[in-house]
Amino acid sequence: MAEQVIRGDLTVTGTLTASLAVFTAGSDTFAGSAGVTVAIGSTFVGTSYYVTVTPTANSEDVGAIWVASKTTSTFKVHCSGTGTPTFDWILIYN
Repeated sequence: MAEQVIRGDLTVTGTLTASLAVFTAGSDTFAGSAGVTVAIGSTFVGTSYYVTVTPTANSEDVGAIWVASKTTSTFKVHCSGTGTPTFDWILIYN
């Protein structure tokens, strides 16, 4: 689905409730505890987003996985092991 941006004026009388979530995804390669910086491909207003990481190969040597250093356009994926398989990631920004 293509991203759509709507611009203009909006006048609301009463209550308006909206819930928008942006999903984006990609793949990269683990780089151990030093981490790998992943470019999101978009620039968000803030860093209130969630990232899920899934190894795409045997993750026996990857160890624990965590996401840190989130910015508006990148995040960093770390692992406690020495394995360097690829991983898929999905980001949800709400």
